[in-house]
Amino acid sequence: MNKLLRILFLLLICAGTAQATKIKGHVYDKQTGEAIVGATVVLENPRRVTNTGLDGTFEFKGMVTGSAKISVSYITYQTITKTIMVEKEDNEHLKFYMESDSKALDDVTIKSNVVSSTDQGARRLEKNATQIMNIVSGKAIEISPDLTVANVMQRVSGVSIERNSNGDGQYAI
Repeated sequence: MNKLLRILFLLLICAGTAQATKIKGHVYDKQTGEAIVGATVVLENPRRVTNTGLDGTFEFKGMVTGSAKISVSYITYQTITKTIMVEKEDNEHLKFYMESDSKALDDVTIKSNVVSSTDQGARRLEKNATQIMNIVSGKAIEISPDLTVANVMQRVSGVSIERNSNGDGQYAI
């Protein structure tokens, strides 16, 4: 029993000291010095990916000692790549200062289409009409529980429909 406890104790000590190291760092904007939130940090050999937190920090745990290549990228910033040396203890706190990489565009073209059979298209037609109109879109007719167009028209405000003897709707004049 005593031997078993000694072996377990030695295994715990070995497991604690054999624990792999970790790398920590910050990512900042070079001009303003503010932390960059959501930057992508990629570590090669073995390939690991993480994002910076709300304070611009990142951390890789379970690293093996030796050299490693680390790159940091973020939209509208230049990608930074460094080769670092991972040691068993006392790894330096990495700091990356990213420079802006903005590009000027000559022309920007924005195109859009409005499908007139949708509710949005119907509202646009009502808005741009020179007289007062109530428009029922094709989509509204499609999803309505009514079987005939006369029943759908009865739902439009200001329209009265009377039914004749066979049940068909007729306009009330």
